[in-house]
Amino acid sequence: MRKSNRLFRNEHSLYGKGKVKIYMYEYIEKILTELPLDMKGVSKMPAATHLFYLNDKVDKLDKDKAQLFHHLVVKLLYLCHRSRQDVQTAVAFLGSRVNKPTWMTTILAKLVHYLRGSRELTLTIEPSDPQAGG
Repeated sequence: MRKSNRLFRNEHSLYGKGKVKIYMYEYIEKILTELPLDMKGVSKMPAATHLFYLNDKVDKLDKDKAQLFHHLVVKLLYLCHRSRQDVQTAVAFLGSRVNKPTWMTTILAKLVHYLRGSRELTLTIEPSDPQAGG
């Protein structure tokens, strides 16, 4: 039997005995619609291998773009803590750059491309012992 509820913008469904799927499809769609047009595309990985390499020669963002960057990072932080732990490493790195924002196009775009291609992923929680689902 499947039941769906909405809780704190999360959606969750109860599947059988002790199994819960947590997802945020609408929230991800909203994030994707707020993005600049140059961030179209799909990726199979949330981050590239050069995630932690910094380029100090990149100019800082102007005030409007810095505000958009901060806004997107906050939304992504909320998403990764609620239902998408698979993006936590990339989001944590982006969060560390909020005070000195440079347009992290490759990192942010790669993460956005991954979300676009994997928006149907869910977090599934179930007991390790089926008998413990009581």
